[in-house]
Amino acid sequence: MKKIYIRRRIMVAVVFIAIIAGIILLINSCTEKKDNTPQITQVPTAIPEPTPTPLPTVEVSLTADGKVVDPYRIYTSDRCIHDVLSLCQQYPEIINAEHIGKSYKGKDMYVIKLGKGPTKVLLTGSIHARENVNTNYLLRQTEEMAIAYTSDKDYEGYDIVQLLNNFTVYISPMNNPDGVDICNAFAIPDDVSDINEWGQVSWKANGRGVDLNRNFPFCWEDMKAADNEHTKPSKMNFPGTSAASEPETQNLMKLVQTNNFEFCLNFHTKGKIIYWQDPVTGSVPGDTKLANLAGDHLNFTVAGVTTRLGSYGGGFENWFRSATGKPALCIEMTAGNGDGDVPYNHALRSKYHDKTYDIYSQQVLDWENSKTLLPYLLENYF
Repeated sequence: MKKIYIRRRIMVAVVFIAIIAGIILLINSCTEKKDNTPQITQVPTAIPEPTPTPLPTVEVSLTADGKVVDPYRIYTSDRCIHDVLSLCQQYPEIINAEHIGKSYKGKDMYVIKLGKGPTKVLLTGSIHARENVNTNYLLRQTEEMAIAYTSDKDYEGYDIVQLLNNFTVYISPMNNPDGVDICNAFAIPDDVSDINEWGQVSWKANGRGVDLNRNFPFCWEDMKAADNEHTKPSKMNFPGTSAASEPETQNLMKLVQTNNFEFCLNFHTKGKIIYWQDPVTGSVPGDTKLANLAGDHLNFTVAGVTTRLGSYGGGFENWFRSATGKPALCIEMTAGNGDGDVPYNHALRSKYHDKTYDIYSQQVLDWENSKTLLPYLLENYF
């Protein structure tokens, strides 16, 4: 009897607990029904993309023929910035620009964006300071194509409207603003002693004596170890204290890494020759075609594989090929023939060399052929 009594008490307790639990659930249910506040599931808020920083506005000054670019101007970094921003304001329907960083001495660096299409290519110039005639060439080319587009006319026989609606051409006209100012405005470089006028007009490096075209992280350590001559800041050939040590180098690397460029043309002087392959990266798809098209159009020599470590180690176009798997050309725009190192458009050329030329003559930029290089490649490479 005692066991039966205990079992009954346990069953009563269980029933009691069940009743209490039911009452609690009923109360909670009623409370929820009385609460008419909608239940919201929290969704993580997407971080909006940063709004592009508006470009500075400048007072646009036009040449006598109504253009922004004076193709014979001796460019300083400030004048280049002014003309880039002026081009954006004068031709807003087809030209934009992007700030890609600052130089060692704090100069703003911009890349021009010419066109509206999804396929991107990159043109760069004046990575070597004394070769700044290419800044003139790139800015003139930009404006001439923009004029044709905005007036709905062909450009030297090319349907420029169709081309620029299909492509966007990124143009970095001055990759070494501090160095160009040493050449053209007689700024004083840092960390370099015994600089004289000749050293300034023939300067290749950046503002602290680093050769930017030997500073990219491509075979840099091997090239540095093999060169016992260029061990300190100088007007040329010093590769820096480490790979990509210079802000100008870093700016170009970031530009390439954040865009899918199909090819790159890196303009230099001199020799009327095209370098396009090194033994480390080897061949990349399209490189032979691009090099031969450019060589045929310009009537330049297309070089063989660049085998000298000092010529490809740390080079921009070499790094570009290695990093992207896309072709990049080094195009040496002017004739050699013993004409020396003074920039062709420099005011002191007559002082240091007895030969002076129209910079758009066949001897220098050969405008009659080079003005259509870009549309020719856009039409025939793809």
